[in-house]
Amino acid sequence: MAIAFDTTAEVVNTNSWSHTVTGSNPFLLVHICSVTGDIVTAATYNSVSMTLNAKSNALGGNQWDYSYYLFAPATGAHSVSVTTTSGTIQYGVSVSYTGAPGTLLDNTAISTGTATSSSDFANTITSVNDNCWHIGTFNDVTGRPLLAGTGTTRRGTGGDSNNGWFRGDNNAAITPAGSNTINAKLTVGSGNAVFFGMTLSPTAVPFPVNVTDSSAISDTPTIESLLQGVNVTDSSATSDSPSIQEIDDITLPVNQLVPRLIVH
Repeated sequence: MAIAFDTTAEVVNTNSWSHTVTGSNPFLLVHICSVTGDIVTAATYNSVSMTLNAKSNALGGNQWDYSYYLFAPATGAHSVSVTTTSGTIQYGVSVSYTGAPGTLLDNTAISTGTATSSSDFANTITSVNDNCWHIGTFNDVTGRPLLAGTGTTRRGTGGDSNNGWFRGDNNAAITPAGSNTINAKLTVGSGNAVFFGMTLSPTAVPFPVNVTDSSAISDTPTIESLLQGVNVTDSSATSDSPSIQEIDDITLPVNQLVPRLIVH
């Protein structure tokens, strides 16, 4: 199943808002901004804890930005709730996608610096898995409206006339896996900015193991090589031609009862 955009929502000066998730294998991304210091301690959706991807003070002063995400959020209309040490956040934005059955992000990248109206502000990332989407949320200290840059589709608009929010994606599968860039641009002026980017995989295996040592690959591997790192209760079971009983005597921890190697 391919990844696709679902919907987006945003609020100003409140610690909770409604977001409606639809579709199969959904994924929810939330970007929060505080202008009164590092006050955000948690975020939930439908009372389920979200994972903090990153936070940044790149905009300076008391302004902090936070990126939270959740795989398999409940479908339907539910509340995004933000917990703070005191007070309310200034801005909150949520965006959901479908077709993401994993439990981990494929990769992440944070871009910080000065955004301008004369050039794109880029977020570049290298995807690990094939057919990922590059998605991201952007905020700038000026609070001016933003535009999508080269190779980028904007999702939604600012919450008010002074909101510098942007959320968008590359709107396509990255294949083969590799480097990709999405961009945002100020309408006027310049100012500090932060861009939280990530690649979202359409597969449930987010991190294949890349083999860099060709000696680890063999058409006829020995039992020793296959059992490297595995607890063995009978040393005779490491023979290159074990009996069925010897194989049955091998004790595998639960976390090793899965394929241990993916070779590209």
